[in-house]
Amino acid sequence: MKKNTRISLYVLSSLLAVGLLFSFVQKNDRLFAIAKHLDIFASLIRELDSYYVDEIDPEELITAGMEAMLSELDPYTELIPEENSDDFRMMTTGEYGGVGALIGNRTGTNIIIMPYTGWPAQEAGLMIGDELLRVDTTKVVDKETADISRLLKGPANTLVEVEVKRGKDTLRFELTRKKIVLNNVPYYGKLNDEVGYIKLTDFTTHAGQDVRRALVALKEQGISSLVLDLRDNPGGIMKEAVEIVNLFVPKGREVSARVAKWTW
Repeated sequence: MKKNTRISLYVLSSLLAVGLLFSFVQKNDRLFAIAKHLDIFASLIRELDSYYVDEIDPEELITAGMEAMLSELDPYTELIPEENSDDFRMMTTGEYGGVGALIGNRTGTNIIIMPYTGWPAQEAGLMIGDELLRVDTTKVVDKETADISRLLKGPANTLVEVEVKRGKDTLRFELTRKKIVLNNVPYYGKLNDEVGYIKLTDFTTHAGQDVRRALVALKEQGISSLVLDLRDNPGGIMKEAVEIVNLFVPKGREVSARVAKWTW
């Protein structure tokens, strides 16, 4: 009996050793293949840079190659350029370095729509309706809102000068950027005795917790139904969206984008 046990253990050990060796060989082959193709890719770029009939932009070609590679996966995997890293960080964490003001274009004019309370824009004296003329040395009258937003953003504790038109006056403000943390739920309350309202502006970090906290507070106030306002919400982290759906939809039930009201 003991002999059979020893034979069984020996066979099991041998099988484990073979399995580990096979796994190791497979991994090495995979890493070798990756390194080989990366080397081919680098050689191709060097050859094109040296011998192609026209001058090429290596950075542009490499970026196009990476984007083409990611497009083979799914519609949601994409390359985030370094210059857009701040926007990506804001979308996923709700944090960015800036002045804490919502800007927008109204009737062809770039204006301050809302300086958030407690942040640099409001503390410096910028007001709703101020027309943006210049950010540092860049004139912004005819620029896109997204471009102006990028100019206003930057590392925390750095200075930015903003020139605005207020009525007939031209005013200049020097602001110190801060680390801005956006609130996923800037407002919640009751529309009437039974209907609650939650404004959800982003699906960034802690969005699920923010909605849960607002929902619990409203239920304690006696609401029986709820309006969850997602207008102008640009999206964000899927995990947070799933957590919010779990607050309202039982497990196993299909989620419809048309659902706008839940009752308890």
